[in-house]
Amino acid sequence: MKQRLQISYLISVIGMCVTFFFSMLKNPIMTSLIRAIVCFGLFFVVSFVFIKLMSLVFQPLKSMQPQDAEHLGQRVDLSTPDDVTLPDQNSAEPRRDQGGSQDKQPEEGFAPLNLPHLKRNEQTANPEEMAKALRHLSDSDE
Repeated sequence: MKQRLQISYLISVIGMCVTFFFSMLKNPIMTSLIRAIVCFGLFFVVSFVFIKLMSLVFQPLKSMQPQDAEHLGQRVDLSTPDDVTLPDQNSAEPRRDQGGSQDKQPEEGFAPLNLPHLKRNEQTANPEEMAKALRHLSDSDE
């Protein structure tokens, strides 16, 4: 608790000094002093509440044992498990599971998609017809 007050006090003093010096450029001393005092109070309250909320969120769990039903859901465990290496998604080889699932027969009803291949139409490949079509399109733009 004492450390929270010290940190809030330090942040408030820094905010008060910055406000006072920037306010001194355009305002009289009394106006600058009043604004600095108001800023001190606001910074103190906001920083104290922020530090209190962060200490509640990031407070370490006291025990990992199961607790009573009335205490369930009171704390959030923000720790993540250790990194597990993932298979390379860019490799051309399919991933092999440890259970030997590659030996299984594919499910019935599944058929790979076979698309027809596009063929080039040799009739439209005539350069004279292409030039005529290009002239027609360029004339229609005008």
